[in-house]
Amino acid sequence: MISRKALALAQLGQDPQYAWLTQPPRIATLIELGKIGQPEALRRVATSVCSLKLKTTAARVFILKARGKSRGPIPLSLTLSRALQQYAQTYPQAFLTVDVSQVLTSLATQYARMNQQQAA
Repeated sequence: MISRKALALAQLGQDPQYAWLTQPPRIATLIELGKIGQPEALRRVATSVCSLKLKTTAARVFILKARGKSRGPIPLSLTLSRALQQYAQTYPQAFLTVDVSQVLTSLATQYARMNQQQAA
């Protein structure tokens, strides 16, 4: 059975307009594109992903919406939890000295500013 990534690469070929996706291959995005059944639809969505230069997460959301499979936004608490886990793995020594209350205060301040800006 052909992989979804291989299917997407086969549909996009060596066309330079898809270089954003294929050189180097953006594996996760190509896998999501490979889930699109029709070749024309795959190329249309790929064209949009390339023109917008979407990174992996944004591209995945875009492709899911194009496929009619959008699940809505990822809960903020999950996003923040993943960011903390990634930081801890990337910078284990620095993570040991993190003052969580200071981080939460900073997040609350940023959240309040964003709400004020949107309300204005």
